[in-house]
Amino acid sequence: MNELGYEKKLKIILEIVDKFQLTAYEIGTNTKMNVSGVSRIFDKTVKKPHEKSVDKIFNWFNSQEKYAIYIRENIINDPTQAYTTIPQLQERVRELERFSELKDQVIKLLEEKIETILNASKNKNES
Repeated sequence: MNELGYEKKLKIILEIVDKFQLTAYEIGTNTKMNVSGVSRIFDKTVKKPHEKSVDKIFNWFNSQEKYAIYIRENIINDPTQAYTTIPQLQERVRELERFSELKDQVIKLLEEKIETILNASKNKNES
Protein backbone atom coordinates (compact mmCIF):
# COMPACT_ATOMS: atom_id res chain seq x y z
CA MET A 1 0.00 0.00 0.00
CA ASN A 2 1.25 3.45 -0.72
CA GLU A 3 2.42 5.05 2.49
CA LEU A 4 -0.38 7.12 3.92
CA GLY A 5 0.44 10.49 5.38
CA TYR A 6 -0.17 11.61 8.94
CA GLU A 7 -3.32 13.60 8.12
CA LYS A 8 -4.87 10.74 6.12
CA LYS A 9 -4.14 8.24 8.90
CA LEU A 10 -5.69 10.51 11.52
CA LYS A 11 -8.77 10.99 9.35
CA ILE A 12 -9.08 7.22 8.88
CA ILE A 13 -8.71 6.62 12.62
CA LEU A 14 -11.47 9.08 13.47
CA GLU A 15 -13.74 7.63 10.79
CA ILE A 16 -13.26 4.05 12.02
CA VAL A 17 -13.80 5.08 15.65
CA ASP A 18 -17.07 6.71 14.64
CA LYS A 19 -18.20 3.95 12.25
CA PHE A 20 -17.50 1.08 14.65
CA GLN A 21 -18.37 3.02 17.84
CA LEU A 22 -14.99 2.22 19.40
CA THR A 23 -14.03 3.53 22.81
CA ALA A 24 -10.78 5.09 23.92
CA TYR A 25 -10.56 2.32 26.51
CA GLU A 26 -10.72 -0.38 23.83
CA ILE A 27 -8.07 1.31 21.69
CA GLY A 28 -5.87 2.19 24.67
CA THR A 29 -6.00 -1.35 26.01
CA ASN A 30 -5.17 -2.93 22.66
CA THR A 31 -2.41 -0.49 21.76
CA LYS A 32 -1.02 -0.18 25.30
CA MET A 33 -1.54 3.58 25.08
CA ASN A 34 -2.82 5.87 27.79
CA VAL A 35 -6.63 5.78 27.61
CA SER A 36 -7.06 9.46 28.49
CA GLY A 37 -4.57 10.39 25.76
CA VAL A 38 -6.49 8.31 23.24
CA SER A 39 -9.72 9.92 24.43
CA ARG A 40 -8.27 13.39 23.82
CA ILE A 41 -7.37 12.35 20.26
CA PHE A 42 -10.89 11.06 19.63
CA ASP A 43 -12.69 14.11 21.00
CA LYS A 44 -10.17 16.36 19.19
CA THR A 45 -9.02 18.05 22.40
CA VAL A 46 -5.51 17.40 21.07
CA LYS A 47 -5.40 19.21 17.75
CA LYS A 48 -2.21 17.55 16.50
CA PRO A 49 -1.53 14.21 18.20
CA HIS A 50 1.99 12.81 18.14
CA GLU A 51 2.78 11.02 14.92
CA LYS A 52 3.86 7.93 16.90
CA SER A 53 0.43 7.81 18.57
CA VAL A 54 -1.37 8.07 15.24
CA ASP A 55 0.88 5.38 13.75
CA LYS A 56 0.34 3.07 16.72
CA ILE A 57 -3.46 3.32 16.49
CA PHE A 58 -3.47 3.07 12.69
CA ASN A 59 -1.18 0.04 12.75
CA TRP A 60 -3.42 -1.68 15.30
CA PHE A 61 -6.45 -1.05 13.08
CA ASN A 62 -4.53 -2.44 10.14
CA SER A 63 -3.69 -5.58 12.14
CA GLN A 64 -7.38 -6.25 12.87
CA GLU A 65 -9.10 -7.91 9.92
CA LYS A 66 -12.42 -6.07 9.98
CA TYR A 67 -10.80 -2.65 10.30
CA ALA A 68 -8.11 -3.46 7.70
CA ILE A 69 -10.79 -4.57 5.24
CA TYR A 70 -12.78 -1.42 5.95
CA ILE A 71 -9.69 0.72 5.36
CA ARG A 72 -8.97 -0.92 2.02
CA GLU A 73 -12.52 -1.17 0.73
CA ASN A 74 -14.06 2.08 1.95
CA ILE A 75 -11.34 4.60 2.46
CA ILE A 76 -8.40 3.95 0.22
CA ASN A 77 -10.57 2.86 -2.72
CA ASP A 78 -7.62 1.72 -4.78
CA PRO A 79 -8.30 -1.83 -5.99
CA THR A 80 -4.67 -2.35 -6.91
CA GLN A 81 -3.78 -1.77 -3.26
CA ALA A 82 -6.60 -3.79 -1.70
CA TYR A 83 -4.49 -6.77 -0.66
CA THR A 84 -1.21 -6.01 0.99
CA THR A 85 -0.35 -9.23 2.76
CA ILE A 86 0.18 -12.72 1.40
CA PRO A 87 -2.63 -14.24 3.54
CA GLN A 88 -5.07 -11.59 2.27
CA LEU A 89 -4.03 -12.25 -1.31
CA GLN A 90 -4.27 -16.02 -0.81
CA GLU A 91 -7.78 -15.65 0.63
CA ARG A 92 -8.81 -13.52 -2.35
CA VAL A 93 -7.45 -16.15 -4.77
CA ARG A 94 -9.39 -18.90 -2.94
CA GLU A 95 -12.52 -16.74 -3.12
CA LEU A 96 -12.08 -16.23 -6.87
CA GLU A 97 -11.52 -19.97 -7.35
CA ARG A 98 -14.79 -20.67 -5.51
CA PHE A 99 -16.60 -18.20 -7.78
CA SER A 100 -15.09 -19.87 -10.83
CA GLU A 101 -16.20 -23.31 -9.62
CA LEU A 102 -19.71 -22.03 -8.98
CA LYS A 103 -19.81 -20.43 -12.43
CA ASP A 104 -18.78 -23.75 -14.01
CA GLN A 105 -21.48 -25.60 -12.04
CA VAL A 106 -24.16 -23.13 -13.13
CA ILE A 107 -23.09 -23.41 -16.77
CA LYS A 108 -23.21 -27.22 -16.57
CA LEU A 109 -26.68 -27.15 -15.00
CA LEU A 110 -27.93 -24.73 -17.66
CA GLU A 111 -26.50 -26.90 -20.45
CA GLU A 112 -28.23 -29.95 -18.96
CA LYS A 113 -31.52 -28.07 -18.67
CA ILE A 114 -31.29 -26.84 -22.27
CA GLU A 115 -30.51 -30.36 -23.47
CA THR A 116 -33.51 -31.72 -21.55
CA ILE A 117 -35.80 -29.07 -23.04
CA LEU A 118 -34.48 -29.70 -26.57
CA ASN A 119 -34.92 -33.47 -26.19
CA ALA A 120 -38.44 -33.02 -24.85
CA SER A 121 -39.27 -30.71 -27.75
CA LYS A 122 -37.74 -33.14 -30.28
CA ASN A 123 -39.68 -36.07 -28.79
CA LYS A 124 -42.89 -34.05 -28.89
CA ASN A 125 -42.35 -33.14 -32.55
CA GLU A 126 -41.66 -36.77 -33.46
CA SER A 127 -44.91 -37.91 -31.82
